[in-house]
Amino acid sequence: MTVIRPATPADVDAVVSLERAVFDVAAWSPRSVEEEFDALSDGRRMLVALGGAGGAGAVGVIGYGVLSVAGEVADLRRIAVDARHQRRGIATRLIAGLIADARAQGCERVLLEVAADNVAGLMLYARLGFAETDRRARYYQGGADAVVMRLDLAARPAAHRARP
Repeated sequence: MTVIRPATPADVDAVVSLERAVFDVAAWSPRSVEEEFDALSDGRRMLVALGGAGGAGAVGVIGYGVLSVAGEVADLRRIAVDARHQRRGIATRLIAGLIADARAQGCERVLLEVAADNVAGLMLYARLGFAETDRRARYYQGGADAVVMRLDLAARPAAHRARP
């Protein structure tokens, strides 16, 4: 069973390891991850997904998501799920929890950037109600474009909102 909960300082090393595994050369540096944790009391929110990370029933961080809030706008900064646990709804649950937090903080919209060649990510975000609003040419390492997407929180009927 996967549990979603707020990240704590004890999760830093696990998040750094997962960041490297998921994003490889595009990974945030360990210091950047630590800065995300340092900002948790200042408009940042990080959720982690805990589940079977190894053999013999071991439990560890298998996913995480980061959201920053500035006024009425939330920025979905990062979503990562261990490759062995993808396609099981974990990213959806992390995003839903972060969206719920954005709503609770009075945000009117959530923005994100995703690589144009990340088809699975684009499909996930579209399914959750995000719509493309812009593109940024050669934004990522390797030259991939960024697709800027937006979710208007007030516009989504309650019946269609993602659930944590």
